Amino acid sequence: MLADDWNAYITATLGIPATEFTVKHLTGGVINSTVRLRLTQPLSDIVAAAAARFPTDAATDATSYVLKFAPAHMPNEPSVPLSTARQAVEARALRHLATAPRLVSALGAADVAVPRLVWHDEERTVLWISDLGELTTLSDYLRAQVADDGAVSALWDGEAAPSPAAIGAKLGETLARIHAASVNPPAEDVAPLTYRESDVATQLKSYLETLFTKYELDTAADAEKIASRMGLDFSPEPLDGLKVWGMGDLWPGSVLLAAPPSAGMALVDWEFPFVAHPGSEVGMILAHVAGHAYEAVYPPAGRESAAQAAVRARAVAFGAALADAYAAHAPQLLSHSFTRAALCAYGREVALQADFSAEFLSDAGKRASVLEGRGALLAAGEGEGDVDLARWERVAGEEEGVGGGALLLPLLARVRRAGD
Repeated sequence: MLADDWNAYITATLGIPATEFTVKHLTGGVINSTVRLRLTQPLSDIVAAAAARFPTDAATDATSYVLKFAPAHMPNEPSVPLSTARQAVEARALRHLATAPRLVSALGAADVAVPRLVWHDEERTVLWISDLGELTTLSDYLRAQVADDGAVSALWDGEAAPSPAAIGAKLGETLARIHAASVNPPAEDVAPLTYRESDVATQLKSYLETLFTKYELDTAADAEKIASRMGLDFSPEPLDGLKVWGMGDLWPGSVLLAAPPSAGMALVDWEFPFVAHPGSEVGMILAHVAGHAYEAVYPPAGRESAAQAAVRARAVAFGAALADAYAAHAPQLLSHSFTRAALCAYGREVALQADFSAEFLSDAGKRASVLEGRGALLAAGEGEGDVDLARWERVAGEEEGVGGGALLLPLLARVRRAGD
């Protein structure tokens, strides 16, 4: 939605003139149009006083909300359809997170927030959720162009930033607690809480093959192996029977950080939750963090900075702390198949960074990320006894440890020790 569309929608929905609210577009998302709505009086008062189409039982006393519009097609690509079912799944997921006792307890113990559902306007595909405040994405924190990790103050008006290790440890603990609270959930309970439009391996096979061919990394022999592992980590038949419920699309843009001195953190954008092996979500987030490390080592022309070493160090410190905290808080989930699931997810997602982070990477960086992703997928092997970490370590080492060599390998080493 454009600004005028949002103004018309809010006026029609709440029955108030444009002088009684403001709308600010929020950045960071790729598909949805998201805004912050600020009202001049509490929503409950507006609904009580006006002939609003807003449901009375959803009104709260707050004056600020976040609204997300889900388009039925890709932005700027009307010919590419998108199912708006993802928004209904997010609405159900938010209700679940607010009411499932074990998840409520897990999030409370980790001191991490998620938005609360206010209203799902199914007719207009608009989700109304609570406003968690002016927060910074983990991506912006990791990419901050300052030479001193303790001075990422440009984001927070001069306040000293939390250390990347502290943030990584908090997210690692949170994931461990969420996963431990949702081990092997009954299919009938989580079916409404998962989103899968089609098989991920089918969706991504040709996409990744194009990347491999572009950077001259593909062979006919490897193509089938790679294709068979692209969605292995969240197969309907999970590796070794272990599965958990998770976000499914966990990346640094969905992790929000509060301004210092608070250590607040929030997880947003629950559109694509899944049931998968716990190694999948850990491999996924570490792949995206590795992407930021690649951006620092391989910036495109015009994006070079004296802070590149600090950006890389920040990403590595964050990732190492996340992996360590996850292992410490959920050692029971470090099964023999954790390594394969993490490698499959990491390989798929880090290879895709060549496209998703294209504006932040040089051509050499894109090739390096695709090379490492391909190496991780091949290292996952045909079975637990066929995992070849040594092969992947050689590939990761060639890239100066900017990727999995610095982020994922320490966790996988811990998994191996746990299995001995």
